[in-house]
Amino acid sequence: MVKKGEKHEHTFGYDWSSDENGHWHECTECGEKSEIQPHTPNLPEASETVAKKCIVCGYVIEAASGVPDVKEAESFVRRLYTILLDRAPDECYINHVNGIMNGEAATDILANFILSSEFVNKNLSSEEVVRRMYRAVLDREPDPEGFARWTNQLDRGATYHAMLAGFSGSPEFAELCAKYGIKKGHVEFQNRDKNLNLTSYVNRLYNTVLDRTCDAEGLDDLTGKYLRGDVTAEDLAYAFVFSGEFTLKNVSDEAYVEMLYNAMFGRASDPEGKANWLGLMRAEGMSRHDVFKGFTGSEEFAKLVNSFELN
Repeated sequence: MVKKGEKHEHTFGYDWSSDENGHWHECTECGEKSEIQPHTPNLPEASETVAKKCIVCGYVIEAASGVPDVKEAESFVRRLYTILLDRAPDECYINHVNGIMNGEAATDILANFILSSEFVNKNLSSEEVVRRMYRAVLDREPDPEGFARWTNQLDRGATYHAMLAGFSGSPEFAELCAKYGIKKGHVEFQNRDKNLNLTSYVNRLYNTVLDRTCDAEGLDDLTGKYLRGDVTAEDLAYAFVFSGEFTLKNVSDEAYVEMLYNAMFGRASDPEGKANWLGLMRAEGMSRHDVFKGFTGSEEFAKLVNSFELN
């Protein structure tokens, strides 16, 4: 995946992406928008039973004004238990139905299933997750191109939240919601889902510097700063190495240098190189900050950053 604005050959999909303002085709590599158009409504306004929606992309501009039919709400919820959880409804079933009857959006109901510990802890293969998402959200089996794309994205670290955001933005989901007479809703992509190369880079800093997995809030914050152009890949590395969390580890000079080799070069140290850095620190008083700059100013670090298509 490339950064938005970086020169590359765009690959625009056939499906429309949409929000309340209009619809567009989106580059599958960088998210660049093309053919941005306002919605073309089918009706001047929604009626009690018919939604006002775009005839081009299917986006529901205004839901039907009537209260959802309880039988349709029950049917919508039952199918989620069957498709996603592979079981009969439990005592929470009525809460989901009541939520729909009280105006809760379909995306919120779906999130309760897809992001639940029960679904996550099934540890399904990427292929099976994609199949269930297509059936639950688009009401069909996956097409080969979409199946391959989403499977690849899951394997590269895309979250279930990202899948929900992507699937629920389609005209097919809008049609499904209209079929059941329920409000569609909207799911925003989180920062950590917008550039999987960036997310992988930050994840490895958590692993190599802090020796732990990421926390979702921190990952979203750091990836957001990079996406806004506030920081570079080197700045992100600096934030980890000189964080309070790492400082409190109080590691030895040997461990510090070894960590830099792993984090900045993606490899273990070589004896000669490690001895050279330790010599500079002990004999010449080189600070840990200057050692860090020595690593990040090297061609080897630049090569690692380029492998993630970052700058």
